[in-house]
Amino acid sequence: MDEKDILLLTRYLNDRCTKSELMKVAELLANPSSQDQLPGLLEEASKKFYGHFETSPAHQEKSWSKIRSELLVRRKITRQRKRSTRNGIRVAASIVLLMGVLFLMRVLVYDTPGSQAELKVQMKTVSNALGKKSRLTLPDGTVVIMNSGTTVTYPEKFAEDVRSVSLSGEAYFEVKESESHPFVVEVKGLKTKVLGTTFNIRANPYYDEVKVSLTSGKIAMQLPGDTLELVLEVGQEITYHPETNLYKVREFDREKVLGWKEGILYFNELSEQQAIKTMEHWYDVNIEIVNSSSHKWENLSARYDNEPLENVLISLGYTLDFTYEINDKNIKIIYK
Repeated sequence: MDEKDILLLTRYLNDRCTKSELMKVAELLANPSSQDQLPGLLEEASKKFYGHFETSPAHQEKSWSKIRSELLVRRKITRQRKRSTRNGIRVAASIVLLMGVLFLMRVLVYDTPGSQAELKVQMKTVSNALGKKSRLTLPDGTVVIMNSGTTVTYPEKFAEDVRSVSLSGEAYFEVKESESHPFVVEVKGLKTKVLGTTFNIRANPYYDEVKVSLTSGKIAMQLPGDTLELVLEVGQEITYHPETNLYKVREFDREKVLGWKEGILYFNELSEQQAIKTMEHWYDVNIEIVNSSSHKWENLSARYDNEPLENVLISLGYTLDFTYEINDKNIKIIYK
């Protein structure tokens, strides 16, 4: 047996096993060659499991003392049976040992009033369909305005020391102030930490970078693998490239960054692919390119205030020299 077996049992004790992992637990219990090491394996797994307890210190010590006592008693029983029984009975005794300890630990920990909710934190995921924007209120009162195609994952109940969420897409955060409970948004390894402020994060999968733009208060940015924090001031934004781990801080145009909240669509130095993906997300359509363009989308600047897709296509077609066909949600852009 090795560390993997200990981790497997620890996951089992925490009710975190997948179906395939449950099969491995069953195989581990039924394997005669592993029986001699089961007591030590159980103790190591129990210690790791103990590290996840969120009950009071007094209850933790009481629970752990009973578990240690149970292990010692079961060890003696197992050694006595091993000297006087055949292999098949040894296997059965060890399985009884394991199941007894698992049951004891669950009774002591999971069935303690108030502890089950603390140990089994449920995660929630809220996703916006393409073409839709929505408003989400988190358990602490923080408001998240989500752009189309955006997903936010957060715990049903925030931990006592930190409020952590993860993001894919684009969202504007109005964080409920709490000096003792930092609010952290993680996206592509980049962590944004605040106490109470407002900011925008753009991390759509079709962009190469993550942009965090601060509109009020202060935020501290922590790059992957770096313990130092970079503090942004109001009006500043950080552009972070996950592939190179490089970043740039500069001032930003508030309307261009936050215009999406008011239905304003901007094209600002986007590649053709980024512009197409932006329109697909914005209007919930599929766009196919026919032929190739000799024009440079990167030099295109355009602003559309709550315009329907056809008006946008007419405008872009005139500038970039293409026609288009609309068939329900399927669009063809045909360069001349």
